[in-house]
Amino acid sequence: MSQPTVPATKVVVATVRAGQQIHSSSNLVLIGSVNPGGEVLADGDITIYGSLKGRALAGMALNNAFSGTAPKATAPKPPRPVIEAYPTMGSRKTAPPPPPPPPPAATENKSANIFVTEEFDAEMVAIGDMFLPLEEKVTKGRKGVVRVRLEDDRIVIETLGG
Repeated sequence: MSQPTVPATKVVVATVRAGQQIHSSSNLVLIGSVNPGGEVLADGDITIYGSLKGRALAGMALNNAFSGTAPKATAPKPPRPVIEAYPTMGSRKTAPPPPPPPPPAATENKSANIFVTEEFDAEMVAIGDMFLPLEEKVTKGRKGVVRVRLEDDRIVIETLGG
């Protein structure tokens, strides 16, 4: 099975604060940190030149509602009222409109990675459809370059270069 292709990399120079979200329909390079309550999402890889104390979700579904390329599902309109005509004309009833088509199937990028160059104290990380909420004891004190990847449907967090 071939891996999905991802468009060019998006580079953002900012600090992502609580309640803020940055999304990229490609790879994302963040020059700055993600504070607790902040979130970065990308359809490809995420590289953070700074600290991750919030949430990072890489390899999210391509062609989904996040990237704006799929039609958003809308609620069907209520059926039109039945119009009763004069008794000599009979009654005229109209059928409700058909429901909207479902959005296209999502394709996760399970080969995506998350790289953090400074402190790794994440609230949550995800690769594709695999999520891992993190506790303090798992990530507290991880310094240096950290790589988060998926291996055999399991999220692996490793410190690189030492």
